[in-house]
Amino acid sequence: MTQPRRVDADFGKELSDYFGRFNDSISKDIPLYLPEKNEGCHELDVNVVRKQFGKVKRGVACGSDKIPWWVFKFFSFELAPIYTSLFQESLQHSQIPNLWKTALTSPVPKVANPKDVNDFRPIDLASIAFNSMQRILLPRLTDSINQFGDKRQFAYRKGVSCVDAVLLLIHEVVSELNCKETTIAKVLFLDFSSAFNTVLPNQLITDLSGFITEPWLLHWLAQFLTGWSRHVKLENGLSDRSEIKVGVPQGGPLSALLFTLYTDEIKSGGHISITKYADDTAILCKISKSSCVNDQLNYQQSVNDVVSTCDRKNLLLNAKKSKEMCFANINIKHQGLLSARSQGVTIHESEVERTSRTEYLGVCIDDNLTFTRISRKS
Repeated sequence: MTQPRRVDADFGKELSDYFGRFNDSISKDIPLYLPEKNEGCHELDVNVVRKQFGKVKRGVACGSDKIPWWVFKFFSFELAPIYTSLFQESLQHSQIPNLWKTALTSPVPKVANPKDVNDFRPIDLASIAFNSMQRILLPRLTDSINQFGDKRQFAYRKGVSCVDAVLLLIHEVVSELNCKETTIAKVLFLDFSSAFNTVLPNQLITDLSGFITEPWLLHWLAQFLTGWSRHVKLENGLSDRSEIKVGVPQGGPLSALLFTLYTDEIKSGGHISITKYADDTAILCKISKSSCVNDQLNYQQSVNDVVSTCDRKNLLLNAKKSKEMCFANINIKHQGLLSARSQGVTIHESEVERTSRTEYLGVCIDDNLTFTRISRKS
C-alpha cells in the first residue's frame, strides 16, 4: 500500500505555494477609497467581552498566539478588562496586531492516501481572542444585511434559515409548473471554486461602503482584510511565513458573512430568480409555451450576466461541479417546449451537467419532487 505523503519542510513549501496560488489575482483588484475617518467608534462593554470569553468551546485549537481555550474560559473575569481595552484600541486606531493576522494552516487530507498538494484542504487556526472580537462585531454587520441586503439571501438574516431557502425554491418551481403558461422550470445550482480564497479585498471594502455607514468600521475592516500571512503546520514545526494577498480570512466568524456581502450584487432580476444561502446559489428560470425560444435565450443570457459579475469580482465558477435540473409536466407535446427542455446551459462555453437529482442545503431534490431520498448529512 502506498504511504501518505509526509508533510516535511520541502512539501510544506509546496503546500504554502499551493494554498497561496490566488495571490497573483491581486492585480485585478481596484484602488481603495475610504471615507474620512472621524474620531468616534463603537464603545465595547467589558461584560460583553467577558460573556464572549465564557462561550469559548472546550478543546478549540489555539492560533498563533498559542493561548489555549481554557485560559479564556476559566479566567474570563480577570482577562475581560485587559482585552476590552486592547479591542477598543484596535477599533479606535484601525490597527490589528500582526500576530492576530498570522494564520496557522493545518493541511487536512481530502483523500485516504494524499500524495499531491491538491489532496489537502487548508484549515486555518486563528487567535481565540481575535475570533472572540469578531463575534462581538458580528451583529453590527448582520444588522446591515437585514436592512440593505438582498432579501433572497437567507444566511445571517433574522428569523430565516436554510430551510426557508429550500422551501422558497421548491414553492417557486411548483408554482411555475402549476401555471397555465409555464410547463418547464429550470434550476441551475452554481458551484464556486475556493470561494472565500478569491475575494479581492479592495473590491469588498468598496462593496461594504454600500452597507456600512460608520467610517471607523470600514477603516477597521480594511485593516482586517489585508496584511495576513500563514505558516503551514509540518510534522515537526512550521513552514516559513508566506503572504496572503487575496481572500477573506479563513475560519473566523466574519468570513462567511463578508462573502455574503461580497456576492450581494448577484441577485434576482429580469428573467431569473436567485435564491442564496451564503455561497449556495440556485438560479430559477421559467420557460413558457408562448415564448419558449426567447425564454431559453434569456435564461442563457441571464446566466452569462451572473458569470460576468463573478469574473469581475474574481469569483471562480466551476462548470463541472455546477448542476442543472429541469422540472416539467409529464405530458409535453409542444415542439418548442420539447426543444427548450433538451437545451442545456453553459458557463464559459462549457455545458453544465443536467441531472435528475441533486442536493441543495442538505435536501435531496429530484426532478419529480418526490423527496424519497434522504441526504447523507441528515
